[in-house]
Amino acid sequence: MKMKAITKRIIAVIITVLMLASLIPATSVFAAKDEFKQYIISSAEVSGLTAPKIGADVDTSGTVPSGSNYSIVKVNWFDASGVLTKATSFEAGKPYRVSVEVKANDGYKFQSGANFKINGSTATETNANTDRTQITFIFQYPALGDGVIKSVKITDITAPKIGADVDTKGSIPSGSNYSIVKVNWFDASGVLTKVTSFEEGKPYRVSVEVKPNKGYSFDKNAAYTINGKTATVTHTGTADNTVVFILDYAALKKADTATSSKKPTTTSSKVTEESSGVSEETSLEEEIVSETESITPSSTVSVAEKDDNGLDMTLVILIIAIVALLCATAVVVTIIIKKK
Repeated sequence: MKMKAITKRIIAVIITVLMLASLIPATSVFAAKDEFKQYIISSAEVSGLTAPKIGADVDTSGTVPSGSNYSIVKVNWFDASGVLTKATSFEAGKPYRVSVEVKANDGYKFQSGANFKINGSTATETNANTDRTQITFIFQYPALGDGVIKSVKITDITAPKIGADVDTKGSIPSGSNYSIVKVNWFDASGVLTKVTSFEEGKPYRVSVEVKPNKGYSFDKNAAYTINGKTATVTHTGTADNTVVFILDYAALKKADTATSSKKPTTTSSKVTEESSGVSEETSLEEEIVSETESITPSSTVSVAEKDDNGLDMTLVILIIAIVALLCATAVVVTIIIKKK
């Protein structure tokens, strides 16, 4: 009896479990299968790594897209000699390779043949652990340029003008691999201060000192220009790699005067002379008119009087015609009214 009771209870439990299982929606089963597919990572991307640039520090940081199921373990850079330290700077003429190691989050792994990218460029997988939860991939960069600057251009330095202030600023083209250290002006007495103004009769010289960016150097035959004019190199540094070059300006003349809101005294004098000339011309014209009137024949006046008489007769005839027209109109209107 006890066995039968136990058997019945076991059967009852089994039936209960089966009934509960039948209540689970079929979609949950498929959902579980879909969730299983999400454990496979088919692609990975690392961005934000600074590409090699002459003089730039090696960048070992990077980011992965938001919501990614993996993270960065480490980033290494290599040149021909081996792995670089974080404090190393990229050098001219060298090729570089970046290596990125990523790790999948718990419950995920990388698909065999997964697509890997570094800064948007396709990278190559080089190493993976057995369960493919940790992958290393690399990207090779071409050799950097030689870092030699062959042309230096300085613009926007105001040329000497009488009365103008000395201009100690200048500009360089966008993207240049050098910078201005200082700009100096000289006259026969020596270097000028920033608040000095250019004077008439004096020749001037401008001197510009430039420095190459980190990792760059100036070519020994580089061309130097100031405001488009060829300059002469006077100093080439050794430790700091700076270069100084100059441009000479001829002695200033009055024609080289800077534009000013004040009118020169010579201008007002000139205006007075011109006004005097105009007055003289006016007086001369009045004399000519006076002389002309005095020599005009009297017949001219009589002709004018005849013209006035002719005009008076024309007006009289016109008035008579208008009156006649009005009378005729009145007669016609009267006849029409009588007929009615």
